Amino acid sequence: MANSKLLTASNIRYLLAMKELEKSSKGLRCVDIAAALGLSKPSVHNMLDIFIEMGIINKDFYGVASFTEYGNEIALKYSEYYKSLSALLKQIFPDLNNIENAKILPYIYNMEEIMNVSNIIVARSGAMTITEISNLGK
Repeated sequence: MANSKLLTASNIRYLLAMKELEKSSKGLRCVDIAAALGLSKPSVHNMLDIFIEMGIINKDFYGVASFTEYGNEIALKYSEYYKSLSALLKQIFPDLNNIENAKILPYIYNMEEIMNVSNIIVARSGAMTITEISNLGK
């Protein structure tokens, strides 16, 4: 039975990347996921273990992962959310040509640097976030 744990931004990032990789292969391997996301194989292995516990993927004897029916539904749902949000942002910002380069980040250590080069910031509305954005003049 699938675990009903909420997905984090990091989980969703993995799911979207894995769904894209799945289109071009018959299974998902740690090394391919790590290369696609620019992460280490141990990090990917840990996330895949979390996804197994959540009922999102299964692994075969050789360690090749594949989506469960539940996992496929979740991945498709978030893929649709991403496409819808991308379309909305393209409509609102027609001059923004590289919306596909948008990233979901779990935590940013160099917040000021990232905010300075960003065209749009979607973030929580905590007091510190609003202060940081205001101080940058955005």
